[in-house]
Amino acid sequence: MGGSKEAKQGIEAERELIECFSNSKDVLVSCAQKLSIKIPNSFVVIKPVNRTKCDLMIKGEFTISISVKTVTDASFHQLDRRGLDVWKTVLNMPEDIYKILLDSILRKAKDPRAVFILPEDRDKISKFIKDNLSIILKEIFIRDEEDLRILAIWDKRDDILCMFNIQDVISFFIKQPISFSDEGIIKIGKYITIQRKGGNGSRIKKPKIDPTHPGNQLQFKFKPLEFMNDARKLMNNCCLHITQT
Repeated sequence: MGGSKEAKQGIEAERELIECFSNSKDVLVSCAQKLSIKIPNSFVVIKPVNRTKCDLMIKGEFTISISVKTVTDASFHQLDRRGLDVWKTVLNMPEDIYKILLDSILRKAKDPRAVFILPEDRDKISKFIKDNLSIILKEIFIRDEEDLRILAIWDKRDDILCMFNIQDVISFFIKQPISFSDEGIIKIGKYITIQRKGGNGSRIKKPKIDPTHPGNQLQFKFKPLEFMNDARKLMNNCCLHITQT
């Protein structure tokens, strides 16, 4: 799905969910209880401003935020994209790991058909990802938004919205294996991948092999629909039928 189409779909979904939850606050309260999340006694549901990860906010005497993934097919959605230098700082990345990842990113920049992580580097990268997985997962799902407590996935094909405690989601992924696709893309379990972002648009003036080119960011992608369908059987959840307006 194209980025602009996905963004428009997300904005419309947020508007619909604000209206739905504002008109049925008892449903939201009941779901929060199922997820062991305390929400304010009196609240409004709003679209937050200046936030990176959360899409909806339950605002009262304190706030609880919700990340919403709206899906119409089984495609990947972007979870996070940042420059490798940012991740180097966040993860206190050793120079050898940084060099492997930078070389991998620039190799793909030069040739989109190239392998991302080379076979001889995979054991080292796998160990580093596994050792830092709890930090990585918190960054890509929550970052510094500590009131973000709910991951909501809305399957618009079947009008099903499933909500999960985001700490349960992180705990699930901490236990998943690190593997690699045939193209060398890093995989966290079956539902998250790590790769070069790509996209070498003509409007970008920097050369595509410049490490600071936006296409050379490290991108985390997520299969929300597949995750939702499996997670409903594996972890605590609250699923609702949502009538679209």
